[in-house]
Amino acid sequence: MKKLTIDSFRGKSVDEIKKTIKKNISAADPKINAYLEAFDIDKFEQGKGLLANIPFAVKDNILIKGMISSCASRMLADYKAPYSAFVIEKLLSEGAMITGRTNMDEFAMGSSTENSAFMTTKNPLNEEYVPGGSSGGSAAAVASGMCAFALGSDTGGSVRQPAAFCGIYGYKPTYGVFSRRGLVAYCSSFDQIGVLANSIEDIAMVSSVMNDKDPYDLTSYLDRELKELGKIKYTDSVFKSGIIGVVNTFEGIPVSPEIEASYKKLVGELRKMNLEVVNISPPFLEYAIPLYYVLSAAEAASNLARFDGVKYAFNKRSASYQKLLMKTRGEGFGREVKRRIMLGTFVTSSGYKDEFYKKANRLRTNMKKSYDALFSNIDYMLLPTTPTPPFKLGEKIDDPVAMYYSDAFTTFANIIGIPALSIPYDTDPKGLPIGMQVLSNVKRDVDLLTFCANLVRKLK
Repeated sequence: MKKLTIDSFRGKSVDEIKKTIKKNISAADPKINAYLEAFDIDKFEQGKGLLANIPFAVKDNILIKGMISSCASRMLADYKAPYSAFVIEKLLSEGAMITGRTNMDEFAMGSSTENSAFMTTKNPLNEEYVPGGSSGGSAAAVASGMCAFALGSDTGGSVRQPAAFCGIYGYKPTYGVFSRRGLVAYCSSFDQIGVLANSIEDIAMVSSVMNDKDPYDLTSYLDRELKELGKIKYTDSVFKSGIIGVVNTFEGIPVSPEIEASYKKLVGELRKMNLEVVNISPPFLEYAIPLYYVLSAAEAASNLARFDGVKYAFNKRSASYQKLLMKTRGEGFGREVKRRIMLGTFVTSSGYKDEFYKKANRLRTNMKKSYDALFSNIDYMLLPTTPTPPFKLGEKIDDPVAMYYSDAFTTFANIIGIPALSIPYDTDPKGLPIGMQVLSNVKRDVDLLTFCANLVRKLK
């Protein structure tokens, strides 16, 4: 099925657009399972604005007023959002059309979208393989032509990793570029809403709409350059500036031969373009996975404590609060969510807090300082998005450590809050997509997107 961009719908009537989207969803979704719920878009009226009538999908942990927002969990199966997320308000104000809410790993905990309580999403490029996660439903919807772009959330790579697995673009911005109001919290200091699309130009346009200072999210900020980015034409003069850091070896991280070969191939192409390429050693990269899982699990245990059966859905009547709590969480949460809550409770418990949680926070501070120093000497960093190509459904579901290492190259960007973009670059011998990731320092989102747009032009 043809991949769609925003330009695919320019000049078309709203009825033509509705017909195309309904046809594509009917053809693809029964096989792919990208949508938990495809909306009745016949009710949508003519939109007005920069994104008038452009169809987009929304990950099920981003609130849409009046619609179920289940986070793909039994715990919230009947929960209807009382308000829309800030980013949804911004997109709707520019006339965009929501096609539905997409499947995900429960509460955004997973790397394959196999942890959903309701269905398993398949990779539209090969249905025997996973689409990545936790934003796998959004990535699959974009890759199979069921929308022009989709929103996901990225806590440790959950936009970039499925983008790489589905052969599309995935953007995780600097922490604060998009308001988190209306995003169900997993790990508040890491979470960022991200964009999945079939072109960087589309990501730039959508980002220019969604970015703004939200008075109800003190971590958000207005990036005036980003607000104008959707109107910019990319030029070679911008592309030629910048020092790119690359690595020679992936010490401590198991990387497949296919990924390593593609990475070296891309580095070679950069050198042939006469770009300034330097060798670097990303600091603490081998510690990113254990650091991420200590801190994210600790915050998750705190954030998910609100789901006790009293206020939020899944209410099971019991003789005591203790029994209500046990029944609600025992039946409402899936295996992976329980695993991370238990881990988070352990690393913050008396006797272990100093050994794990406090030590991890000190390391996080040192990582930020080290990457600030690194980015004072380079402009961009190039890494693989994932250590392997897409893996088969069921292949890693019973091996959580192997699953966690799917995010070996992505988690550190969330830990230190920097922007990153996954671009589709190559395919392995089986025809499965391989993504490469470009990263820059905090608040250099415009430079990153512009550089990558021109890089992709050069590579074609």
